[in-house]
Amino acid sequence: MGKPQLPGFFPFNITHSGHVIACAVMQGDGLIGIDCEKIRPIEVIKFSKQFSPTEMQWILSAPNPQIRFFDAWTMKEAVMKADGRGMRIPLHSIRLHQTYATIDDREGVWHLYKIPTPVSHPSHICSPVEVQNIETIKINSTELFDSIS
Repeated sequence: MGKPQLPGFFPFNITHSGHVIACAVMQGDGLIGIDCEKIRPIEVIKFSKQFSPTEMQWILSAPNPQIRFFDAWTMKEAVMKADGRGMRIPLHSIRLHQTYATIDDREGVWHLYKIPTPVSHPSHICSPVEVQNIETIKINSTELFDSIS
């Protein structure tokens, strides 16, 4: 319910799946959402109610539909998280386009950006404003633990 906040800090959002943890921070005011998912075996066709027929065709026509499914899923979840309503937004009401999404009950577009994570963990950032500069910092868990011991 709602988004995580820290008083006096920039808007941010977090996600985790498998062995990946990611955080997106928006400098200044704004809305931001991030999602990553570990690719795992699923029956893609069972999710046809969450995607439009066009989106399902895009997913199923991919050389690897499971990878494409998790790409699409992270796009939709990033939108849900940026909007702030989370899972209260029905997934089927989010319409994916190549670089943006729309929500049936909202005006405007939600810009989507694929972020570099392992291929096994597709990830996207979403914001209603165009992001000019996305900086990524990769921290290997052994580097992190070595720096705090």
